[in-house]
Amino acid sequence: VGEPYRSFPLEMMRYGEGGVSGWGSLCGALNGAAAVIGLVYPGKDGSRRSELIGALFSWYEQTKLPQFRPAQTVAPMEVPASVAKSVLCHLSVNRWCEASRCDAFSPEKRERCRRLTADVVLKTVELLNRSQEPSSHFAGLSTQTNSCVTCHGKAGRADVMVKMRCDTCHTHLGKCPE
Repeated sequence: VGEPYRSFPLEMMRYGEGGVSGWGSLCGALNGAAAVIGLVYPGKDGSRRSELIGALFSWYEQTKLPQFRPAQTVAPMEVPASVAKSVLCHLSVNRWCEASRCDAFSPEKRERCRRLTADVVLKTVELLNRSQEPSSHFAGLSTQTNSCVTCHGKAGRADVMVKMRCDTCHTHLGKCPE
């Protein structure tokens, strides 16, 4: 597609591996996908960029991944899928470890992340293509998250700045301890 994509320094994105240099924070596949969305939708008015990243991250939180099954792999193996319920690498990997009964340092986990990255790339391309349609609309926050943000977000108590699922870490939902 030409510049600026042709000369983009892809190697700089390696820092995202392992939830940003092994810290287990944001999933590296999502980090890279958000960077690509930012390349397509740069600028100060980030509403479309935020919409697409939000749609991607929400999809990731609630979709059983990986779905991608390569025709050929480095190490042919069964790679179970799981629902991450979070965009955080360590929670996503933990949920997968529980579902697969594999450890976080296994060849299966490495293959899982490869396949999951392919899923995220595919979804990102789908969202970017769809975003070119003038009437395209993307889902916002989940009902549960929207409920929490109504009370704790900018228009409420302003003590939380979040869009990801709250119920992944917080168990008191529905009975907010003021």
